[in-house]
Amino acid sequence: MKSIAQRNDMAERCFLMQEERSFRSRAKIDREIGHWIAGRLGLSHESAQDFAEEAVAAGIRSVGGRGGFDHLSRFVDRAGLHVEALRTRYSIALAGASLAPLSLGDADVMLA
Repeated sequence: MKSIAQRNDMAERCFLMQEERSFRSRAKIDREIGHWIAGRLGLSHESAQDFAEEAVAAGIRSVGGRGGFDHLSRFVDRAGLHVEALRTRYSIALAGASLAPLSLGDADVMLA
């Protein structure tokens, strides 16, 4: 019985470590893409930092980690971009972090 309890404990710790890694990776991605959009908007360094942190906070508040994308997608027109450019950036960043892709709307196939 002790080995079953140990296995359960190990599985739970493994799950928690994977979730924490996923959380940190998504926050990093939201921050990086937030800085990219802020640069396209012409924001100052401090304003860009705040803008990126707002994207991270939106990602934390949302279920499924998609809030950062939703937050930033409201600014793509003002940044002179198309939402597909944002989807592509997220797709590349998520692939680099070895995370499962977010469901980013109708177009689940990303263009490179």
